[in-house]
Amino acid sequence: MCTVRESEPKTCSVCRAAQYCSQTCQKGAWKPYTDSDGVQQKGHKTECHMFKRAKEEAPAMYAIFRQFPWSCMKLKGHFNYEMFLATGNLLGDDPNLGYWQDTSKPYGKRLLAETHLSEEDGWKLPLDEIPTLTFRHRKPPARCPPSSQMQDWKSYHEWRGLPMTSPVALRLHFPLTIYHLLHLFGMTPDAHAIKRRRSMAIYCLDANNEVDFLPIFGELALLLPDTDIEMVVMCETFPATFAEAEPSALVSKPYCYEYEAPAECGGSTIRIKLVKDRGNRIYAWNRASTVTN
Repeated sequence: MCTVRESEPKTCSVCRAAQYCSQTCQKGAWKPYTDSDGVQQKGHKTECHMFKRAKEEAPAMYAIFRQFPWSCMKLKGHFNYEMFLATGNLLGDDPNLGYWQDTSKPYGKRLLAETHLSEEDGWKLPLDEIPTLTFRHRKPPARCPPSSQMQDWKSYHEWRGLPMTSPVALRLHFPLTIYHLLHLFGMTPDAHAIKRRRSMAIYCLDANNEVDFLPIFGELALLLPDTDIEMVVMCETFPATFAEAEPSALVSKPYCYEYEAPAECGGSTIRIKLVKDRGNRIYAWNRASTVTN
């Protein structure tokens, strides 16, 4: 898509999203081409349908976004992520920024340590804004309600006792997206179902920077009561991480992260296993797949 900004840009008549500086530019970008930086681009023809769908879903996305008071942090009408983080001293690549550190490849450097960050050092937020899993400073929440009753961030924050001013959604969208997918597949616990212990495996393929804050996936143990979860994570930079790791490093352990939820929350467990070889792909899904027994 053209990066030149004109007062009257040409807009794709199909998706109504892609804009160009001229009709010539628009025609040239329709099929695969090489941009001014010498990078090969797929061409708008292969992406037009995705742009169209995103345009259609935009109102619903904005409605979700407006739930948060901090969504008003805008620049030229758009939420400015970097500006928002900067106002909370959370912007940059300093490792001391915890989960907010702007990491780049190779991902997984935090897995070279022997222990994970504490919640306080990871989130860098006031205690009442942290989605605690240790419950040292407040009581555990009630057992997670049926997923049909928790389909927005407001209901999640209420259940977890978090103020809407907390920015944790900017990180928790990783585990909450998995939870929503499980809901769509009919794989979340049902309030009317017979309660029995079950096992679940979740495969996360082609993970990126989320591997540097894996403890946030402990949230799944609270969201899925009476479930023993094994999460298998694959990342293209893991071979280099494994090669650099000491025997005592997190990445060298059979399971780099383990967590057990309080009994009153269902007592679920989660353990995360890292796979070094990206070629060992059991499932061909692009991001995450699940299987239960």
